[in-house]
Amino acid sequence: KSYSISRNNSSSNNINEESSVNHSNNEIYKKAKEKAVEYTRYFGTYLKDRDATNSRSDYAATLTYIKKEITNANRTYAAQSFTHDRTNFQNIIVEIKGSDSSKQIIVGGHFDGTGVGDNASGTSLILSMITTIDFIPKYDIKFILFDAEEIGGYGANYYASHMSKEEINKTLYMVNIDSIAFGDYCNVYGGTTNRWTNQVTGT
Repeated sequence: KSYSISRNNSSSNNINEESSVNHSNNEIYKKAKEKAVEYTRYFGTYLKDRDATNSRSDYAATLTYIKKEITNANRTYAAQSFTHDRTNFQNIIVEIKGSDSSKQIIVGGHFDGTGVGDNASGTSLILSMITTIDFIPKYDIKFILFDAEEIGGYGANYYASHMSKEEINKTLYMVNIDSIAFGDYCNVYGGTTNRWTNQVTGT
């Protein structure tokens, strides 16, 4: 149930509704945080090397683990397969339908890489959202775990180049979650940057 919250303190009903919504949100955030920590520890312990180009890496086990967690949460996923330089890759896509499907938000991050920071941290947060969201969002949310980012961003490029015109038009924005557990500071980027100076040149 969604509420239109009024800030009028004279209405006890509005105060009770606001309290209920805040409590629900706090529970969702707490559950998602706990799952994200759990996933991060698992990746850091058992799935450290997620390089598809290395046959001895944890790449295959990583795909199996991600798909299992999604399935166990009663979600369905689509595997978007592609090939680069004779190596097979796949993006993992999970869509959560909103009350209004005329628009969508894309939340993505790559799962390939090594260690926790880049980008098991982002993968863990995305997985936690996929597996804990228990409400209907306003708009469709499409979660995408991209492959082959470390060798050239091929997974994201493949997905973007195969989007239909309809999907492009309905997409409000995309949130990329990458390397969120690498230190004490959080960086938020937007717009176009100069790759040499890292300065924002346009928004």
